Amino acid sequence: MSLRLKDYKDYKSFLKDFYHQKLESNSGFSFTVWARSIGISSPSTLSMIVNGSRHPGPKLCKKLEQYFDFNEDESEFFKSLILLQKTKSTPHLTIHLKQNSSNNNDTNHVELATFVIRETLNNVSTKAPVDYIRNSLNIEMSDEDIQKRINFLLEKKLLEKENITYKAKSNIYEELLTSKESIYNFHKSTLDNSKKAFNRTKIEERSFNTSILKIKNNDLEKAKELIKEFQHKMTDLLDTDEESDSTHILHISFHPFQ
Repeated sequence: MSLRLKDYKDYKSFLKDFYHQKLESNSGFSFTVWARSIGISSPSTLSMIVNGSRHPGPKLCKKLEQYFDFNEDESEFFKSLILLQKTKSTPHLTIHLKQNSSNNNDTNHVELATFVIRETLNNVSTKAPVDYIRNSLNIEMSDEDIQKRINFLLEKKLLEKENITYKAKSNIYEELLTSKESIYNFHKSTLDNSKKAFNRTKIEERSFNTSILKIKNNDLEKAKELIKEFQHKMTDLLDTDEESDSTHILHISFHPFQ
């Protein structure tokens, strides 16, 4: 049975399953043989990666992509899985990079509002969650639609209710952003919300900044790493498990002029 990369949420599990599958069909297979096939001199490096004690760097990542003959989408997905593992302490800031091609029938709910409702209810005790959302957010949504979003989150076990206290569970980004369509819906709704916020939010409650940059293509990855580093620092500084005063959106857009 051939392994399908996009069935995996952990690149190490994919590599480990591949290794054991090769062993079953070829008793002479080993990390030494595999490393030689990939084009690396150290079998121990490959062993440590498969066993979870280190991650592949850019050069080895490229060699693995070539070894498995990944197409463009698979290569991006593979790199995204590696990035996810490297930034596991704050996965919600990077999970949107996943390009999982599995079918997702919940794209109608994969909009910014669903994510915001979950975050706003997290660690909140209330007998009237719809009223709480209505009072906490400037949300253009009927009470019925708000309740549908809450029910959806509860059904998906992305939100749990214990007595009257709501708790965010699992990783909503990993669970819902599982197709290009869902990722598109999420980011489009984020951009639409930013347009509204620009006109409706008091200047002291928001920050919109734009920089026009001329850069070399070789610096693209460096720029994206700096953006992720800033996101991590922002989250560490401000994100709280306690009941908050408001819910804000940090949206960073970095792309060529269209």
